[in-house]
Amino acid sequence: MAPIGSIVQVASLLCLAALAAALPRDTQDEYVNEAAVSFAPVTHVPHITYLGCYLDNKRTHILPTGPHESKNMTIAKCESHCHEHSYFGITHGFECYCGNTQPKHPVHESECNHRCAGDKHQHCGGKHHMSVWGSSSPSPQHPQHPEHPQHPENPQHPEHPQHPQHPQHPEHPEHPQHPEQPQHPQHPEQPQHPQHPQPPKHADKYKYHGCYTDNTADRSLNGIVVRDSAMTLEYCAKVCHEYSWFGVEYGTQCFCGTSLSSSAWRRPQSECSVACGGNHREICGDAHRLSVYWDGVKQTVSNPHIPGYEYKSCWIDGTSDRSLKGDVLRSEHMTVEKCAEFCYGYHFFGTQYASQCFCGNHLEGHPAHEDQCTQLCAGNKHEWCGGPDRLSLYAATTKATHMCDKDGKGEGCEWLHIG
Repeated sequence: MAPIGSIVQVASLLCLAALAAALPRDTQDEYVNEAAVSFAPVTHVPHITYLGCYLDNKRTHILPTGPHESKNMTIAKCESHCHEHSYFGITHGFECYCGNTQPKHPVHESECNHRCAGDKHQHCGGKHHMSVWGSSSPSPQHPQHPEHPQHPENPQHPEHPQHPQHPQHPEHPEHPQHPEQPQHPQHPEQPQHPQHPQPPKHADKYKYHGCYTDNTADRSLNGIVVRDSAMTLEYCAKVCHEYSWFGVEYGTQCFCGTSLSSSAWRRPQSECSVACGGNHREICGDAHRLSVYWDGVKQTVSNPHIPGYEYKSCWIDGTSDRSLKGDVLRSEHMTVEKCAEFCYGYHFFGTQYASQCFCGNHLEGHPAHEDQCTQLCAGNKHEWCGGPDRLSLYAATTKATHMCDKDGKGEGCEWLHIG
């Protein structure tokens, strides 16, 4: 028979496990990244220092030289390509960039959740985020937090704490603590809730529109999304300057849109009370709540008519298996017309992610809902240019086009006669 002490210990552990399972999920965990994968990034590549996951800018990338693309991309392959630079980074699983200036704005590691195209056991960035390493040659030592560099020549000595002669003595009632000095200050990683939050009435050209509902399955604003621990209203307004609407959520998230979804419901201002991560005097929504701003303009966006082509639909695409496998063009001045000219002679072309263009004679994949292609073209704010992993797809009107599944042998295919 087991000793009584052992039985009590086991019972206690079982009770604790049951209690933990019953506890509500922490709200912040809901906002890490819905597409995150569970394994840790592989960083033990010889002679390479992993610096972390960084917020990337699709218009001016944090590492400016690139992209170098490869369907077999790995950390070592990108490092070899960038051997003449101090830093290299990978985004979207297959795009390699190089540079000589260490990036800023490190973010939570879960944002870099794409597996490397050439090694599924490695992380290679994510959407709007780049996994960054320090190359072994020019700059072997790089602090993980560039905004607060450590100074090894002036090390701190924890064995000599400052002012040890004046410890606090809570057991003496003659020295009560003042209420304006809380015993437990908020940790920086937790969103702050000001006592009387009042959102600014204006942010750049935008005017405050109210506190609105939002959810991950049906976003209230469907344009560009940026996450940054140093979020401010001014930062989000700048990101969304081509859009009529922007909203900030849970202190660190920025959403853009050409219109506010009908699924968004206005809520009392008290439900938007989280301070912005980069400015605690500003309000940046709350959990499932957007602080929404509007410039007062009713934005008109369309899929333009292109001679010789016809807009078909929003179309599902993937970085590891493209729906269109022909030529590719990336331009910070992308328009539908520019993409059509680049893909002249192909049966299909599509714009994606505001600045990307893909061509092909053979189409794979499936259509997507139109509200998933809601990013404005980088070169024309009145045209749609797809979305993340979504193509605004056009098909030639002068010939029959073949729509096929991945096998390419006709099984499951259909002839789509256009014109």
